[in-house]
Amino acid sequence: MDELACLEPEHLADPANPANDGYYETLRGLRSLADTAAQRMRRKHVAIVRQAHAGKLNTEIAREFNVSQNTVGNVLRRDDAKNLLSLLRHAEHLIEGPRLELRRNVLWRIAQRSELEDPGMTINAIKELNKLAGSYPLAVAPAPTQVNVVINGELLPRTALDQG
Repeated sequence: MDELACLEPEHLADPANPANDGYYETLRGLRSLADTAAQRMRRKHVAIVRQAHAGKLNTEIAREFNVSQNTVGNVLRRDDAKNLLSLLRHAEHLIEGPRLELRRNVLWRIAQRSELEDPGMTINAIKELNKLAGSYPLAVAPAPTQVNVVINGELLPRTALDQG
């Protein structure tokens, strides 16, 4: 699965690509395990775990299900709920692809390793790093054709050289 972690998203999206068989098999396995775990739990508990996985706070979940915060906390501390939440997070990370930190790390290694053999690849890797950091200008503004300079006459009075 390590070799699939760095595949481009368009390749990961293609279930017909044989290189993706391991990826999709792992994803199907995780979903199957999550479904099995959910079937063994109460529906309300599954719904609470899914809301927690979606990022809702315990207070929001409690309000939505008309239960106390303690009840939500107790449900989320159960072993079966922890297991389901872990499976959901793992599947989510698999679907998301490489995390931003991993992308930065890979691009930095590419830039370092190809510096002498292929400077163009190093430049492209650095461009991608700058795009990730938000410091890469996507469009260059045209240079102004005329520059106006305004001088404060009180701070810099005219001299004999300015006459002319």
